[in-house]
Amino acid sequence: MVVMEPMAAVTTTAGRAAGTLLAKAFQQGGRLRLGGREERRIIYAHFQACSIRMYNHLEDLSETRSWGNIFSLWYGERRARDRAVGTFRELQEALMELGLAGNAQPVDVGIKLFEAATAPNTKYSLSHKKNKGVEDAFYDALGNFLDACKEDLWYLPQWWQIWRPAWWKVRWEARTERREELKKAKSSEKD
Repeated sequence: MVVMEPMAAVTTTAGRAAGTLLAKAFQQGGRLRLGGREERRIIYAHFQACSIRMYNHLEDLSETRSWGNIFSLWYGERRARDRAVGTFRELQEALMELGLAGNAQPVDVGIKLFEAATAPNTKYSLSHKKNKGVEDAFYDALGNFLDACKEDLWYLPQWWQIWRPAWWKVRWEARTERREELKKAKSSEKD
């Protein structure tokens, strides 16, 4: 009977898993796809929604700092802080899901989106100099994440998809319909 140490068993199992992942990566031309397309789409959408919610809650929290009414300041800030904490936990979970099932490019861009979503300093309003450029950085990161997800999920046509008869047929029919509508509009203007 052969007795194996627990660490040796873990190392052997981890080595086999890494070898399997590398073999899959080389078989797929270097692009490792961890989750299915639909699973990745759901995870990307959830992460994007959590990022937007997190940024909005931090924006609300920084805007509740008005000195008009002390009670509303304390109560509103407390509620906004509680919502922000809950959303931050959900955003962290979504980031872990993204790292687990997402591909390399959306994960890298997603980390930048996470940093941009949590960037506003809630001690100051968004118009303060310490929060200057935070909104632009967030929306840039959000657009970059969306583009990376579209590319990863193949929502954009690939270079080899030029010959797609159904795709061209739909565009040709839409083009002829637009031309007919323009002709009708021009003829009605002349009358």
